[in-house]
Amino acid sequence: METVQRCLVPLLCTKADDWVYLMALTDEEGAAKIPSQVVECSPSPALIMETTKTLYGEHVPVRLIPHSSMVRVICESVQGYTKMYFPILDARVPPETANLLAQLGVRWIHMDLVRERNMQELEAIKVLPGISALVLLNVYEKLLPEENLHSEFLSQSLSEEWKSISRASSSQGNHMAKWEGARQHFDTAAEWLDGGIVIESGVLDVCSRILARARNVKEAECRRRIEEAEDRMEGHPISVMVWAAERERRMAEWDNLQEEKERRWVEILQLKGVETHDRMTKETFQKLQPRRTQQQMVELRHSFNASAPSACSSSSMLQYACLYYSDILTSRRLQDSVDTHLSQVSNMWEDTTVRLHAGGRLDLDRPLTLEEISQTVKTMAKGKSPGVDGLTVEFYIANWTVFGPLLVELYNEVLVGGKLGKGMTHGVIAVLFKKGDKADIRNWRPISLLNVSYKILAKSLARKLARYLPELVAPDRGAFVQGRSIFNNIVTTIETLEVIQQENLDYAVLQLDLEKAYDKVGWTFVLTTLRWMGFGEGFCAWVIALYTFSTAAVMINGHLSEPFPLTRSLRQVCPLAPLIFVIQLEVMLNKIRAHPVIRGLQLHAGQECRVKALADDLFAVCENSESALSALKDVLCEYSALSEVSVNWCNSNMGNIAGRGAEQQVNPVTTEENRSRIRDSVSRCYDEGVCLDDIHLGEVIEDEGGKRFVVNELMNKVRDEWLKERFVIVTFQGEARSLTRPVKEDLIWAYEDGWTARRLFHPDNRRGRIKFEGPNVVSYVAKAKEIADWLIQEGELKIKLGTKEYKVLFKPRLSQHELQKVRLQEAERKFWIMALRVPLDAYFYLRSAVKGMFGEVLEMHNPEYEKDRPRLMNVKFDMPSESRGNIDDELVIESPQGDRWKVDIVSPYTDCCRRCKWYYHTEESCPRRQNEEGRRNNDKRQGGHRARFQEFLTNQGVEAVQSSRNGPDADQQMRHSQQQSRQARQQERRAHASHEHVESAIQQYGPSASGQRWAWMKVLVANEEWVFMTIYAPTVVSERAKFFSRLLQHIPKTEKLLIGGDWNLSLDEALRIGSPQAGRRDAQTLLELSEELDLVDPFPALNQGDLGYTW
Repeated sequence: METVQRCLVPLLCTKADDWVYLMALTDEEGAAKIPSQVVECSPSPALIMETTKTLYGEHVPVRLIPHSSMVRVICESVQGYTKMYFPILDARVPPETANLLAQLGVRWIHMDLVRERNMQELEAIKVLPGISALVLLNVYEKLLPEENLHSEFLSQSLSEEWKSISRASSSQGNHMAKWEGARQHFDTAAEWLDGGIVIESGVLDVCSRILARARNVKEAECRRRIEEAEDRMEGHPISVMVWAAERERRMAEWDNLQEEKERRWVEILQLKGVETHDRMTKETFQKLQPRRTQQQMVELRHSFNASAPSACSSSSMLQYACLYYSDILTSRRLQDSVDTHLSQVSNMWEDTTVRLHAGGRLDLDRPLTLEEISQTVKTMAKGKSPGVDGLTVEFYIANWTVFGPLLVELYNEVLVGGKLGKGMTHGVIAVLFKKGDKADIRNWRPISLLNVSYKILAKSLARKLARYLPELVAPDRGAFVQGRSIFNNIVTTIETLEVIQQENLDYAVLQLDLEKAYDKVGWTFVLTTLRWMGFGEGFCAWVIALYTFSTAAVMINGHLSEPFPLTRSLRQVCPLAPLIFVIQLEVMLNKIRAHPVIRGLQLHAGQECRVKALADDLFAVCENSESALSALKDVLCEYSALSEVSVNWCNSNMGNIAGRGAEQQVNPVTTEENRSRIRDSVSRCYDEGVCLDDIHLGEVIEDEGGKRFVVNELMNKVRDEWLKERFVIVTFQGEARSLTRPVKEDLIWAYEDGWTARRLFHPDNRRGRIKFEGPNVVSYVAKAKEIADWLIQEGELKIKLGTKEYKVLFKPRLSQHELQKVRLQEAERKFWIMALRVPLDAYFYLRSAVKGMFGEVLEMHNPEYEKDRPRLMNVKFDMPSESRGNIDDELVIESPQGDRWKVDIVSPYTDCCRRCKWYYHTEESCPRRQNEEGRRNNDKRQGGHRARFQEFLTNQGVEAVQSSRNGPDADQQMRHSQQQSRQARQQERRAHASHEHVESAIQQYGPSASGQRWAWMKVLVANEEWVFMTIYAPTVVSERAKFFSRLLQHIPKTEKLLIGGDWNLSLDEALRIGSPQAGRRDAQTLLELSEELDLVDPFPALNQGDLGYTW
């Protein structure tokens, strides 16, 4: 590839007798020549001036014409292609000097030659070998008309008086004057100040770069001259003496440069508060050291979609990081606003009785003064990283006379409805690696960089608020409170643990971690707390201006993302944020302190230790009882629902210290890193068959029940989470049941080959693992979560081979406990019973006997013959759910001849043993396990339908229905039993409707103290029975998922149903691609609920087709 040579051709212009001339030199042949010089890079202003002095000497003053353009022209010469740079310079040549220059060989070329395109004379003037002054015609054409070589602009520039600008501050003052004059063109002072700060930051950045470059060039030139003198010293003795003297002079010049550099550094260090004495301190030396190389982010995984590909480019990593932080900083209570009073819908604030006195309220509401702001700036730390505008604290101190009054005016405009500028409230989230997997964004610590103009207001408010904070919080609050220390709470915590152990008390000790507490605090909760405590609207207006209009951008490897708005967060680096956080947290602490059920520990000094706040962590002590712990959890959940600050239970520890020497039970899965290690171990176990031994999964316990290995509950939870993501239950139905096991395996492999050929998934995904759980049930372990999700979404597979159709179902994996819950839920909607091993003689009378004894039969299924006992059969009946209370464990049929046939009856409530595949007992009481013969040992029927159904009703808060069979009339007995069952069902529904949480066990009837999650009532409207139901879904994602999953079974079955309320879920946002997975899952569940009940949503018709919130 042919290289392009760079050449600099300065055009020195001068004016004489109102004519413009171009300077040239005379070459050896007597012809005019415009001199040039080869350069290695694009010329800078310093290089242009240095080259001009080299080519023309220093006979006349020369400068670059301000605001002129430098034209670039590429020409072909004898040496190849040459890129020529043509800067325009102003040469001031006095008349007495012009004649002398002419005698020295300087030629004057009239500029009219270019304007008149005089080809002959221009061709006679040389520039480079093979290139004449005809190239000036190209320069003339490329220049703007108002800046060309024959324009009024050039003539005026050559005539105007030169102004000496010695320092960058003069240029800065010029910009400041223009900025102040442009204020009338802006709508608000905030926009005008934002624009001025941006201009000032840009000017200072350019000036700083120019000055730094000039210093570096000067130092490099001095170093080069010293090296040149040292090289010349090796030669003739006389030359050695001459160049040694020259070296001494140049070394003296180098020393002067170093002394000047040292004075500049001392001045900078004094401004930053680092150097305060006449010698270097350890702190000074550490700050002068080169910064450690920041670890770069090279890969990032999607935070919410495990199946998404990893990001490796800067743009894709920015997209993933921005998605993660925008999700954290986005409120889930979009229905709230800054004017919403949460105290009207919750009693959370009733136990907070402290109020800000009138004097403090007036003090916090009054406008800020210049003196207050000045004192704030003086107390701010120096030498800190600036915000996105690049202006440091030192800059504001040096220019306070200009910016001080403007900032005070802007801050006080907020009190009358004004806002802070968009640039002032904008922040940058930079990330620093902590530890663990670098591809997980959670292992990078976010650091927010805020502008100093923002911090000045926040710190001024914090200085005022700090005076009244001790009066607003309890005496045991030590963090961020003047005159107190967090060390007192640490001492109290240690004393609490010692008292519990010494006195052998049964108390629960909890260390609770508030997950990303500052980032998730809702503004509505903060403002409600401030107004409840008596803060004025002026202070609240400042809080609103600081937080509710803020934006942020994420910076990864020096690249910035697009800014996004914040809808919650207090910003940890904000000076006001810690004090606001302390105030809003006091509401929850007061609720716990005043709760009658939560009883703390009485210490030796007479004080009660119930809950302590250690910064953003909580230390709680209460009696180790179910009621106390449930009450504590209810307060935390209510606080989480209102403030959006949730407890990270995985990082929280709980201990039961019951006596000296008792071991504290610590959560083994305390960090995301540990959870990730466990998930990796589970993955290797099921994917590769490798069981690792570096993680302790449980402990060995030996008691009266024997010696056994007990698996850790949380370890098992992590394993179940992984299994739910990867496991799919494959069930063969119809003709597929008759296939052999190898054919069934081949059917699954063929299905995998099908989606591989269609490239539905990533080509690196290998085959999954299968295991036969039964003759027609296979467990399939997918290699990726996306494969398992796709199979479950497909639901079923139908393959036709010849004339036969083979059907295969795909269902998610359920644990035994979850499977039993699903069966019980299904039993409420579609109840069934099964008669086991029905003798052939009794089969003819079976349907009539079931109907007479238990009630109406909806459907009788075809009998299922037992393989090992051909004479006996199992028969299934579909029954109304109201008949659940009528079912007995045994059905007796008697013939006129006195023959009696006893038939066992089972239902979804009956115990079933997976070990022996039979009923009335579980694996623990299985006869095979006890080495007993026979498949049945059910004389007591402890695991039968009646006993288990009674337990089910008791767990639901309703006593079991006891059907009376003392009368002679079987039909009358059956009707009486059905009526009792219906009454019990209605009582059960009313009890559910009055309870706060659907998924918890009912302990009482009637409304709870804190309200209901849902309720319903029947109303007779125009002789038609309607059911009106109102719903208030939880805001916490995990609670909302449970709520949706169990809601269907508790909705009354009727033809006329109206449901309304707050689902705490926006369907159009939740179904959008890129939304959090939990939101999409809940939205899909809500849509399926609508289809199941055949509900009509009026929202889209009223809102132009939007998906909406409710039905």
